[in-house]
Amino acid sequence: HGMDAGCLGVCRDHDLAMMLLDCWLEPGDAVLVKGSRNMKMEAIITGLEHLAAHEAATDMSLEQKQVA
Repeated sequence: HGMDAGCLGVCRDHDLAMMLLDCWLEPGDAVLVKGSRNMKMEAIITGLEHLAAHEAATDMSLEQKQVA
């Protein structure tokens, strides 16, 4: 049992982690961000919030174009 290894990622820095997440994530996905305070994982949380906001803005823009 457990999580499939293909669902896990280990990255050397925040930028690489965000690129990987941007490619992997689908709407409705859940993400567990785990790391020590020294690793400053809150930067990943902030990055995920920005990705979600960008995705929401893109979706709204597409909906407005379809209505027009």
